[in-house]
Amino acid sequence: MAISSLSNRGSIPIDMLLGLRSQLDVLQRQLGTEKRAETHAELGADVALSTRYRAKLAALDSYEASNTILSTRLSLMQTSLERITKAATDTKSAAVNSSFTIVNGNQTAQQITARGNLDQMVAALNVDIDGRFLFSGRATDTQPVATSDAILNGIGGQAGLKQVIEERRQADLGDGLGRLAAPVLAGNTVSLAQDAGGHPFGFKIKSIGTTLAGASVAGPMGATNAVSVTVATQPEAGQTLSVTLGLPDGTETTVTLTAIAGGTPGEGQFQIGATAADTAANLQASLQTALGREAKTSLTAASALAAGNDFFQVDDAHPPMRIDGPPFASATALRAATATDTVRWYGGEGGSDAARSTASATIDDNVGVSYGARANEEALTRSVKLAAVFAAAQFDAADPTAADRYDALRFRISGAMDGAAGEQKIAGIAAEIAGTQTAVKSTQERGRVDRNVVATLIDGVEGISKEEVGIKILALQTRLQASYQATAILARLSLVDHI
Repeated sequence: MAISSLSNRGSIPIDMLLGLRSQLDVLQRQLGTEKRAETHAELGADVALSTRYRAKLAALDSYEASNTILSTRLSLMQTSLERITKAATDTKSAAVNSSFTIVNGNQTAQQITARGNLDQMVAALNVDIDGRFLFSGRATDTQPVATSDAILNGIGGQAGLKQVIEERRQADLGDGLGRLAAPVLAGNTVSLAQDAGGHPFGFKIKSIGTTLAGASVAGPMGATNAVSVTVATQPEAGQTLSVTLGLPDGTETTVTLTAIAGGTPGEGQFQIGATAADTAANLQASLQTALGREAKTSLTAASALAAGNDFFQVDDAHPPMRIDGPPFASATALRAATATDTVRWYGGEGGSDAARSTASATIDDNVGVSYGARANEEALTRSVKLAAVFAAAQFDAADPTAADRYDALRFRISGAMDGAAGEQKIAGIAAEIAGTQTAVKSTQERGRVDRNVVATLIDGVEGISKEEVGIKILALQTRLQASYQATAILARLSLVDHI
């Protein structure tokens, strides 16, 4: 009878050893990687949980990355708004605390300061991050604002603000009386009227009033807002005639003439003549002189602001406006500027919807924010416009009206910089951006907490307990050692051992 060897008795001991060795290899790999399995298939029933948790973790990581980029953009926008606010405040302060002292031929030191502030505003509005402009609305790849030099002086055949201001000045001044016809004397009656009705330029007569004894006034009436004063009897010294005039920027001014009994009439005065007719003639001459001076001062300053409005109030549906001329002094209408003849200071997207809606981001599941901005928003346009108008104005130190014109301009600049009640403020834009920053920050903080929770859940499904695996390894090693010893004993057995 043949005696079979250990290997011929069957492979059960060897299979058991291989199985134990395989288990030990798995446990040692788990100890090294701290993971239960190398593939999802090895997770068995827990694969669905692992997949769900991994998807959530990926979403949280994606939100964290995009929110970090968004936070950087928002911070840059706030920094830009702060720079613009400071530049606007500095321009206002320069206008308020100013004196008419020419330092470079035709401008004051405060105007030079305004030019520097304009540069700051333009740079702040042209801020970009990785090629994305933050104040261009939806046109994020387009620089929103032209250079300060192009805005003021034009470029490549395109007119800048200075040229637009000069053309508007001519249109508003007309022949020197602010588009008013020269006062007419007929007997004892002095009449005043606009040169024509319907056009937007020059003075607009609003009212006439007098304290002259025995005088009567009439108007405004007709298309030209004609007014008149009839001097029936001699007035007394100190009595006045006043004409209130509308200005191109929407403000008003009042020309007041005071009667004097002797001496040479000064600014804002007229001489009481020997007769009522003489007094009326003196009144006519003084009125013409006063209107001419008012045209060179308050009207010219208001005209510059009006030109600023024409130049800066632009969007996709509204191009800059120019005087329909030449000739400009007799113009009766504005015309739309073209892309070839006038600088367009704002070149970004200029739709009519809310600026904030031009950029949006999803910061969490079902949570979105809007954070777009346009450089031509009301508050931003106002700051740039006023700094530019102040910086564009030029004065002749030899002009006796220059100081008054300068004062009229700087008071308008300082008075308008903060905006009227109900108008958009830069602080309002900053508050909206700050609200978005707060939402993003809160979402980031919540996301980091959620990420830790999800990571713990994933670890619970995919991870191991080092202590537990270590105990299992020790137990397997003990079993393997015993199995090896037993197998070795069996392998040495022979028939001789049984004889």
